[in-house]
Amino acid sequence: MNRKRARQIQLVTLGTIVLGGCSDADIPKDRYAYKTQTECVQDWGDKNCQSSGSHGGGSGGYFLGPHFNSIVQTPSGKHIWSGTAEMPAVNPNTGMQMRGAVNVSAARGGFGHSGSAFSSFGS
Repeated sequence: MNRKRARQIQLVTLGTIVLGGCSDADIPKDRYAYKTQTECVQDWGDKNCQSSGSHGGGSGGYFLGPHFNSIVQTPSGKHIWSGTAEMPAVNPNTGMQMRGAVNVSAARGGFGHSGSAFSSFGS
């Protein structure tokens, strides 16, 4: 009976190690991080996205966009401010905030959201 219990403990420990391999603590706090390459490329283009290295690709890793608070050249040749975690950048092609990132604030609105409120104010 002791052997059976020892095996169960080993399996639980192994499962915890495997599941804990890539956690939210592994997400870079200083740049955009995406779950898929497609989301990153939609926001920033191929040139500005890279695999997160040892945790990269389809193995539960992340794809990294630009660093926060920097100037980035988009695929269309425009230069934009990359924003911050609290105030994500606005995509110059869609006018929408960069929403695919897993490490930006949940509360999003930006100028598009507040601007829509003011656009009907004087009507």
